[in-house]
Amino acid sequence: MKIPTFILRNMYIKQSFRIVSNGFFFSLRNSLLSETVVKIAPIVINKEKCPIENLTIINLTNNIEYLASDISEDKPMPFWVGEEFQFRQSDVSLKPGEYVILVCLHTKQTGFLEFDFTDDSIVNEGRHPDSDITLLESSPDEEAQIELGESFRESEQLADTTRPLIVLRDLGRSQNQFVFKVKVQNQSDFLISGATVMLADYPDNLLSLNGSPNRKIDNLKPGAFETVTYRFDVLSERCVGRDIHADVSYYDHRGLRHTIAVKPKVIKHVCDLLKPEEIKPEEFQTLYVGLEKATMPLSLLAPPDDESIKALTSALNESNMYTLPIERESTSVVIRAHGKGKTTGLHAAAVLFLPVSPSEPMTLEFGSEGGSMTTHGVHEIQRLMEKLCLIERKIDYVLSNSERLMVAAGESKEKMNDIQSKLLELGDRTDSTSQLAKEILALAGEKLTQVSIGQQTLNQAIGDMLARIEAISEKLGIGKSIIDKVKDAISGGAADLAKKGVGNIFWNMAKMGLIALGLPVPI
Repeated sequence: MKIPTFILRNMYIKQSFRIVSNGFFFSLRNSLLSETVVKIAPIVINKEKCPIENLTIINLTNNIEYLASDISEDKPMPFWVGEEFQFRQSDVSLKPGEYVILVCLHTKQTGFLEFDFTDDSIVNEGRHPDSDITLLESSPDEEAQIELGESFRESEQLADTTRPLIVLRDLGRSQNQFVFKVKVQNQSDFLISGATVMLADYPDNLLSLNGSPNRKIDNLKPGAFETVTYRFDVLSERCVGRDIHADVSYYDHRGLRHTIAVKPKVIKHVCDLLKPEEIKPEEFQTLYVGLEKATMPLSLLAPPDDESIKALTSALNESNMYTLPIERESTSVVIRAHGKGKTTGLHAAAVLFLPVSPSEPMTLEFGSEGGSMTTHGVHEIQRLMEKLCLIERKIDYVLSNSERLMVAAGESKEKMNDIQSKLLELGDRTDSTSQLAKEILALAGEKLTQVSIGQQTLNQAIGDMLARIEAISEKLGIGKSIIDKVKDAISGGAADLAKKGVGNIFWNMAKMGLIALGLPVPI
């Protein structure tokens, strides 16, 4: 069934259209159905078709990048409900003004999703409030490590390992400078010559570049790498989000020229670099009233006993906040924390409310002066709580991941609906078995994505998944015999379908884990 254009237009995030020096970008948020994109048509702007080979899509929710020209039935792009995607088009020159943009996605489930939208461009002020970006504070020793390429993470690899060049990048801060580094490594068997790193765009109203934006690398022998360093003086400490963009061009051994668009690095909220600062309880109360706040409901994996309260305090401390003495009353436990922006001195504060009664909701509330750090602060603390195995998975996230697994495994729509209706019951259950089941489904979906885009090998993903399941099980007080049974079932689920594709493997692992827990899942 064709979805009407006026409904599809709701996916466009208003005012996200931006012009940069070598092109433009905009963002969509999938608010309709989870889909699998198998082809993307060239973007059409004011009736002019843009080159598809210069279109990149970045999943801002999971920080995953796709080249539009590479997307196919063999290499699809997951397009899940609730996730945000940035479409970035380079090699196009635009002036400020009103534009009509046509987007066409071909999906496996629905067919063609084609719609247009109209928006005025804003030059050089791209901002993505929900992107999960961390600014690294670099000491001189750490900067030396970046020079040697040791601090670049493989998860930031921009070209797949079949291409001649691997391009990695990192961003750090040293006192009043930002340091942006691009590492170029030759993994081919031939000499690569004429490589150039070109700084395409950066927030010139915030940063002043020292030196030329274009840096040449004459020759790269097989296996060799070279790191190009850009240093920026900080002109303003305003709370904004902006991208640093770069391109790498080179000639291969046949004399053909290629260009790689470096994955953008976001300078997000310069003032978000927090430092813990001690504050008296009465001062905290007065300060907290005036902050712009956001609230998030929480569900703990285990009751708020002394151990979990200590772990929650640890999550706040890891967020660079000072924790005040814990308030214990007959009806609740309250944990409060305070910090300041390192460069701006702006206040930020968090309150964890843990009621004794299980019928009352637990909440995390985070506030900051002017709201500049609020969204980022809530997400950062939530991420740390998940890492420390403190909070349980949200059922909507679990259902989204289970749908992703079933789509990748090629399950029929009828079977998917049947399974999802049974899994929906997990949302209201707080017993340890149900909580572990939700974790298994969520993890299987996450690992499927990581393996699909090359962030992990299949064996690495399975090992990580089993280790996480064991940690969660111990947290929930599940007996060792049951833990071993679940792990054996999941390992067996991977072995049974080793030749049937990654989607089948992870869906089968999840099913076997749920069955081992005694939950009825249709086979």
